[in-house]
Amino acid sequence: MVLQGIDHVTLVGGETKGTTGNVTRILLPGGGRLHFTGKRVYSLDGSRFQNVGVIPDVEVYPTFEGLKAGRDEVLETG
Repeated sequence: MVLQGIDHVTLVGGETKGTTGNVTRILLPGGGRLHFTGKRVYSLDGSRFQNVGVIPDVEVYPTFEGLKAGRDEVLETG
């Protein structure tokens, strides 16, 4: 997220999902469990980060063919 605010940086890869990693866990009656993130985080420009995440400038994902061939298409694109 910090790198998005730097003019000469180009982000390459896939979108993140905007989770903060701050997980609250609650044990429920009967053995159930509830897990959720409850921390509000904003991007550097003040926009919402939660459930949005980092959106790359160049979107590229590994492919099955690339993985099978031992290639890293994300790294190659970068």
